[in-house]
Amino acid sequence: MDSTNVAPTRSLLTYAPSLFVLVGLWAFVQSGFRNVVGPAVLVVVAGAWQLVALGYATVSELVVYWPVLVIAFGLSVVLGQYRSRVATTDDSHDSLFAAFGGVERRNTSKTFVGAT
Repeated sequence: MDSTNVAPTRSLLTYAPSLFVLVGLWAFVQSGFRNVVGPAVLVVVAGAWQLVALGYATVSELVVYWPVLVIAFGLSVVLGQYRSRVATTDDSHDSLFAAFGGVERRNTSKTFVGAT
């Protein structure tokens, strides 16, 4: 739209990181708040990117917090060892979503139709 002079898009691109924040929050809700680290990292990184895009912070001010992401990753590995890997359900239809993680579900229904 910008290259054809229909409408300026420069100001819209300033808010692009907010879309990633919304995707991260959606991933939290979709996982039932069980998959925490992946969506949290997405929300934090996109939120920091948004702060830089809006001029509230600089990259040099935010780079000092990168060890927090390393610690969160380490915790996800350690805590992932203690979570159950396979959930059992007997629904006739499963609807699953995974962002920055995985879902393992075993369906034991006699009337299983399908899954999304």
